[in-house]
Amino acid sequence: MTDLPINTAKPLTMHIDLNSCYAIIEQQANRLIRHKPVGVAAYDSPGGFIIASSYEARRQGIKLMRIRDAKSWTRTSSSSRPTQRNISTPTGASKRY
Repeated sequence: MTDLPINTAKPLTMHIDLNSCYAIIEQQANRLIRHKPVGVAAYDSPGGFIIASSYEARRQGIKLMRIRDAKSWTRTSSSSRPTQRNISTPTGASKRY
């Protein structure tokens, strides 16, 4: 085993906001919902749970919550299931999610 030198460089911290990542991706994919409050949920039933909310939705108080609670909180927000996209697997086969 090789002895590695001690790293004396100043540590860096990076903050990545993954909570709104899915909502931002949906806003980029659909120009009609850009700059509007958006919540992304796996299921769009009233009992479904918002897993990601856009910055616009967060300003209105929409965070991790059930869809029915978010809809009663504000009428201007919209919830959506993630858009289905073709994703290539390492074998080259294409799966639809």
